[in-house]
Order: sequence, then structure tokens, then C-alpha cells
Amino acid sequence: MSLKLKVVLILLAVFSLYVGLSFVIQRNVFFARFKALEREKALVEMKRIVETLDHEVHHLDHICSDWAAWDTTYQFVRDGNTASIEAHMPREQLLNNGIHLLYFIDRVGNVVWGRVYDSENLQEIRLRAFPTSRFPLSHYLLAHDSPASGLAGILVTERGLLLVAARPIPSHVDGEPVQGTLIMGYFVAEQAVEGLRVHTNLDCDLWPARGELLSASHRGIVEQLRAGEPYWVDDRDWDRLRLYALYPDVYGIPSVLLMVDMPRDITAHGWEASGFALLSVGLAGLLVLLATYLLLEKMVVSPVETVTAHAVTVGNSSDLSARLNLDRADEIGVLAREFDRMVTRLEEAQRRLLEQSYYSGMAEMAAGTLHNIRNALSPMVVQMDALRQKLRGLPIERLQQAQGELARQDISEQRRANVLRFLELVTNRLARVAQESLSDAETIACQAARVEEILAQQDRYSHTERLLEVCRLDSLIQDALPLISPKLRKLATICLDSQLEALPPVKTQRMVLIQVFANLITNALESIQRAGVANGSIAIAGALETTDGLERLHVRVCDNGAGIAADSLEIIFARSFSSKGAVRSGIGLHWCANALTAMNGHIYAESDGPGKGACFHVLLNTLTNVEGHYRL
Repeated sequence: MSLKLKVVLILLAVFSLYVGLSFVIQRNVFFARFKALEREKALVEMKRIVETLDHEVHHLDHICSDWAAWDTTYQFVRDGNTASIEAHMPREQLLNNGIHLLYFIDRVGNVVWGRVYDSENLQEIRLRAFPTSRFPLSHYLLAHDSPASGLAGILVTERGLLLVAARPIPSHVDGEPVQGTLIMGYFVAEQAVEGLRVHTNLDCDLWPARGELLSASHRGIVEQLRAGEPYWVDDRDWDRLRLYALYPDVYGIPSVLLMVDMPRDITAHGWEASGFALLSVGLAGLLVLLATYLLLEKMVVSPVETVTAHAVTVGNSSDLSARLNLDRADEIGVLAREFDRMVTRLEEAQRRLLEQSYYSGMAEMAAGTLHNIRNALSPMVVQMDALRQKLRGLPIERLQQAQGELARQDISEQRRANVLRFLELVTNRLARVAQESLSDAETIACQAARVEEILAQQDRYSHTERLLEVCRLDSLIQDALPLISPKLRKLATICLDSQLEALPPVKTQRMVLIQVFANLITNALESIQRAGVANGSIAIAGALETTDGLERLHVRVCDNGAGIAADSLEIIFARSFSSKGAVRSGIGLHWCANALTAMNGHIYAESDGPGKGACFHVLLNTLTNVEGHYRL
């Protein structure tokens, strides 16, 4: 991910966080204040509803009080003349005045006259709360402690809410108690509610807070209000707000559910203002974001990209002469100047390294050559020592004594015959030793010739390209076996796969490849020696494989020796690595890897771990795939 993209993503993340925080603040602080104002307005409107209901109750109580003070009312109660009452109080007159209930009760609770009319079909009905014959004197509506007392309020009936007022009928004779009670009322039906809406200019409604007329949804609201909440707000709708409250009945018990339904104009204006504020904040944030990005692009991102592009160019082209020369006084300028100074020092170090690499390469080549010469001299020393032991074991002194005895004149015939027999045996032994010594000498001469060839090749390395020869792998491996110490060869059985003879020839530097196989077999024998394996074995096999469209010879040299740790497989061909102890240089496998690479070959090792043996894989190009130029 580029630095520019990271800067853009960081700025976008900061902007998103900024907008998100602004939205949260607008929603929970600014917009919440509008919602609180809306609720306060709803409470004020609810109070208006309550005040209007109180006014209606007071108005009915005032009418009831006037009617109770009439002389006609007093006369009705005293005479009990129902015909006179019906003549003065016809149904049409009561209903035209909005009166649905009218009761005249004497002072002992008897109903002198009482009627209840339905508000819808204007027919006479009965209510359980208003008996037709007699009220108990303990009835709440009849409890008057003075002629001026009165009761008024809403009563919940089976026919709905009834606005009722009760006033005592005073006596016109001094000293007499009240003559009875006048009760009047009207149902709070749809017409009355509509009048309430017109009077308050509010969308409101009211229901009984108990009984069958209360819906299931309203029942839950009533339960919450009775649990102690003075008001309950329903703000689930986006455009409407409903506020509920309980209103007490004539007994002082909260039995009427009031509801005011009002449009959420304040919230709408608040949301509009909040949205405008959020939009303003967003636009301002975008402008700040753009300005910040342009400043960062000019002051940070672009200079860093320049430094990065210069570093990549230097890394890809290896041109250490290029300089950045960035004239800045900040940290990026310091970085650019330090990078130029580092490249200058690296250029100087590269120049010194090139001067030293020649001498190092020559020393490494000489070390490899000495290693190969040491490997070639090791069997020569062993064979020369064996030859010296054979020659030391010849009875030269006794042969000279025998010759001296034969020259004497006084030797007996029997002694002469014994001496001649001894000379015959010694002569046969000398002939046999001479023949063996001649063979050993020829072997030593052959090995000395290989040492001379190695030295000659070393001399040619310094002047000309190597001579390529067409060779067969089986013969190369056979020529490598005499270069191995006889003492080591006794430690294991070396098995050559018969398929080696069927492999196609390779065009290579014959002596170099012989040294490679000699090194690999020697390392395998030394690994078997370190592991202390009694029945050591080395298997050498080969196969023809196709890799990347090219035919290659794959040779495997596997042993059952000490094995190689997994973490050493990648560094086993390094010059400083050796598994044979600190006294060895480890140049054998390093030289093999370099030699095979120079011949466009490859070598790698596999092992299941310490104590489980190892297998070295050598990959060589066939005769048809050999390139004419070798890099060694």
C-alpha cells in the first residue's frame, strides 16, 4: 500500500470519525433538546385539556347549582308530582340543553323523578350506578354537609364516560334541612369530544381507564401510568407525538385516560436544523480534509515519493553515481542528504570491494585447488607408505649371507642345496614384490599425473577458458574412486547403479567433475565414519529428467551416515560451513557448488535428520543442452 493511499485512508477515517461524532452530538444533544421542547409543549397542551375538562365540570356544576335553587325544583321534591316534572322537563328540552341524565331525589334518598337518555338514539336507558327507586343515604353523590356543598366530575359507566354534577336542593323555610339532591349529567360522547377539540384546537381524546371500553394497547399505557408515571409519551411515529395522562373521576380516582395527539413540528424543524448543521459540518470537514491532503501531498507525500523512487532506481540499476540533491530543511531533507551520503560511501566501498574481490577469488580458487590436491595426495601417501613397508620387509641381509655361503669352498652339499632352495624362494618373493611394487608405482604415477593435471588446470584458469570434453558419467565416477583414500574406502560398500551406463554423455570439464564426485564420495565415507556405522553403504544412481523444457542428468550420491540437520541443509554449501569439526575449512562442498554452477549445473542436499543418512543431488546438462561458455 502506497504512502499516498495510506494518507488518503487516514484522512477519510478521521473525516468519518469527525462526521460520526458530529452526528452523535447533533442526535443526542442538539436534537434531543428539540425533543424535550416538544414534550414540554405536549405537557402544556395536556394541561389545556385538563383545564378545559375542569371548566366543563365547573360549568355543569354551575348549571346544576342554578337548577337546584329554583322554587320549581323545591316544589317538585316536596310534592313528588311526576306529571308536573315531566311537563316542565320534557325530553326534548333536556336533550337540546345537552342534558342526558336528570334525577330529583328527596332527603331520604327516594327517587322522585329520574331519567337517563342515550346520547346517540336519544332513547331512555338505565345505568347501574343510578337506581330507579331509591339511593342509599351513604351514596357519595348524596353526601352534602351544607346547602352550598356540591359534587361534580366524570363518572365511568357501562355506557361510557358521564360528566355528572350533584347539588343539594335547599329549603325555602328557615330551619329546615335540605329537601333533597339534584343530579344532572351528560355523556362525553363523540360530539362532546369534538367540541373539546374545537375549544382547545387540539387533536385529543379520552376513554374510560377501566372496563370493556378500554383497548388492549391502552390498557398497557394505563398500567404504566398507575405505576407512578404522571405522563406517558408515545413518540414512535416520526410525524406524530401522543401524550397520555390519567384524569380523576368524581370519586377522586384516576379513571379517565386522556390523550393529546399533536404533529411533531418542533422535531421536524429540529431535524431540519440538525441536518443543515451536519451538512455544514460535513462540507467544512471536506474542505479541511482537501486542504490537509494538498498540504500533506506537497510537503510530505510528494518528497517521500521522490526519495522512494530514487532509492528504487538506484537499487534496480545499481548506479551508485546518481544523487538526489533534495534541498529541504526538514527531516525529509535530512533523510535525502543522508541517503546521498550513504550511496557515496557505498560507491567507495563497492570500488574497494571490487579491488579486493579479485584477490579473494584467486585465494578461493587456490584454496579449492589445494583441497583437491590434498585429496589426490592422500591415497598416494597411503600407497607409498604401503610400498615402503613391502620393501622394508624383504630379507636383503639374509640374501647377502646366502650368497656369501655359496662362495665358500668348504660348504657341504646338503648346506649348498638348502641355501639354493632359500635363494629360489627369496627370488620368487622378490619377483612377486617387484611386480606388486611396479603396479603400485604405476598407480602412484597416475595419481601424480592427476595432481599435475589439477595444477595445469589451475594455471589455465588464470589465462584461458577451460577445455570441454565429452564424457560418460559411469567412467567419470570410476575415475574418481582411485582418488579416495583406501583407508576410507574400506568403511563402506560403494554401489553404482547399472543405469549409469545407459545415460547420455555430458560435455564438461572432465577433471573438475571427477574432483566433484571424489569430494562427494569422500564426504559420504567420512559421514559414515563419524556415525560409527558398521555396515556402511553408498549408492550412486542416475536418471534422465526434463526440467523447464530441458533434458538434464540427475545423479544421486546417497549414504547411511551421520545425516544432516534440517537447519543446515540451506547453508551446507557455504564456504565457512563444516560438519566435520572446527579444524576443517568446509571448502570441499563449497568448491563443488561453485564448480557445478560454473558448468551450468546445480547441487543440493536432502536428509531426514541426524543419524538418518544424506543424499546429494547433482544436476547436469546433457550434451545437446550444453552452453559453450562456462563462467568458472
